[in-house]
Amino acid sequence: MSSITFEELLVASGNSLHYRVVNALRARGWDVLVSPFYRDGFSDKPREIDIVAQKLYPFAVDNVAGAGQVVVRLFIECKYVNTKTIFWFDEKDKVRAASFLAKYGSVKDYPGLARLHYHTTDEVAKLFNTENDRAREDWVFGAINQSLNSLIANRSAIHMFGYQVKFRDLFNYPLVVVNSFESIRSVDQKSPGVINEIKDPFLVEINYVTPDVSGKDSNEYFLIDFLSEQNLDDFLNAFESEDVAALKGKRFWELDNK
Repeated sequence: MSSITFEELLVASGNSLHYRVVNALRARGWDVLVSPFYRDGFSDKPREIDIVAQKLYPFAVDNVAGAGQVVVRLFIECKYVNTKTIFWFDEKDKVRAASFLAKYGSVKDYPGLARLHYHTTDEVAKLFNTENDRAREDWVFGAINQSLNSLIANRSAIHMFGYQVKFRDLFNYPLVVVNSFESIRSVDQKSPGVINEIKDPFLVEINYVTPDVSGKDSNEYFLIDFLSEQNLDDFLNAFESEDVAALKGKRFWELDNK
């Protein structure tokens, strides 16, 4: 018989982290889908993402409250990590990042978009490595796949939460939330022999092959937020005060300059 207790099993379970993140999002007014399934465009098989969260941010147009709105959707994979992992950081690919950011609009047209955290971050993680133990799943690879595949499958599904809303601007963000950064370290390409602790959220840069509408493979660029449970609340505070404010400002600016 196993010597592990129910209490130890609960502490070590990724499901506990999963529901703590769900509860934190609900407390902040997000609509949350828990472990929804989607059809994987590569394998044509059903897959599962831990959390999809959606929130509507209304704003006034011509003094009419709620006449405009921006909708944000988060595709979140939660990982309980106790495996030593190193991320290698380098300068963001500014050329590919520019095309990625074009979906949010032009900073030249609306300078307020420079507040987006994708714009303000220059150093991103490009490589990663975990402990050399074949019995363990490569949690980084799995987290990236789940978050991006779910986003790709659902990015145009405007009614996936079961209620009818009319909106023009829907913005999808892939996220990975881990229990702690305690087992995670970073190395900067400028000092490849120096190992550093990670305390703050960071971005991982991915060139990802995705099937297009015709079923052919195409290479797409993504930036994915990695954060710990401990800085989830601070991340969402900054996200709403900077990114969401910039998106609302851009939409208001467009309506005001018709």
